[in-house]
Amino acid sequence: MPPPLPTVGARVVVRHRLPSGSSHKLTDVVGRLTAAGSGGVVVESRNGPVQVALDLIVAIKVIPERPIRNRDIRNAEYAAAHGWPGLEQQWVDGWLARAGDGLSNRANSAVPLEPGASTSPATLQRLAQWYAERNLPAKLHMPDRIAVLPPSDQPTWAVDQETVFLTASIDQIVAPDCTLAVSDVPTREWLAMYPRAAEHRSGAAVLGAVLDGELGFGSLIRDGRPVGIVRAALTTALDKQVWAGLSSIEVATAHRRQGHGELLVRQMAAWSAARGATRAYLQVVATNESALRLYGRLGFTEQHRYRYATTPPKMSATVG
Repeated sequence: MPPPLPTVGARVVVRHRLPSGSSHKLTDVVGRLTAAGSGGVVVESRNGPVQVALDLIVAIKVIPERPIRNRDIRNAEYAAAHGWPGLEQQWVDGWLARAGDGLSNRANSAVPLEPGASTSPATLQRLAQWYAERNLPAKLHMPDRIAVLPPSDQPTWAVDQETVFLTASIDQIVAPDCTLAVSDVPTREWLAMYPRAAEHRSGAAVLGAVLDGELGFGSLIRDGRPVGIVRAALTTALDKQVWAGLSSIEVATAHRRQGHGELLVRQMAAWSAARGATRAYLQVVATNESALRLYGRLGFTEQHRYRYATTPPKMSATVG
């Protein structure tokens, strides 16, 4: 009798029999379980997908996730920052400062992308001044392990919006093809489903910004009109890996609980894979449990978390 199969998305080791005549009777494959059923399992290993028939499996067990290195976090954050660069950017002591006319935290915060980035008083003063010149509060994007909160003797910084940075292999989540309507700019119909941007004077411009990458705005069409939307930003990390950042996922109220959210993610992943992306990420507020469950079922796992540290506008010009 074959062993019970773990949940798809788990990291596993599968011991299985090799064909007769092989140099060994058994071998192991380690990786992410991407499919499991009566026909066997598929494991996304370091060398690509490996399919093992059910009757060849000797044992299969869940193993802990691989340790996440600081450079893994920095690579993912680098790709994400280039996918949401705002309308202006400037490097400040290892931080990439971004300003997007106040629309979204991601496009209006400074992220520490270089190893030497710190929260020294001099650096905080320069960042605060940069944002003050744009009538914005100084906002720091603070990823776990690669960022340190401002010193306690600095003016009060409000820390909030804990966010989970989820990642997955594109091969693990991709649909067979993409039937979404995809444009390189947000159309009027697309924006109508994203009122936060549609009602903002710079909404289309902020959504349409990317650094050294490509954007796709996907729409799920039913009866001639969009009932779901998704944005994909394809950018390259420091290690040259191409990431697909999926965001702005919305489904019309009348069409929810019909699997459209999963369809949007999988089909936009297919569009991204066709353009060279090998990894995907999503950024989800930690309190959004339903979204975290959905993306977990699709195979996304937590890489790290980040928070925002914000100082009030009236204090921004005098920090330090």
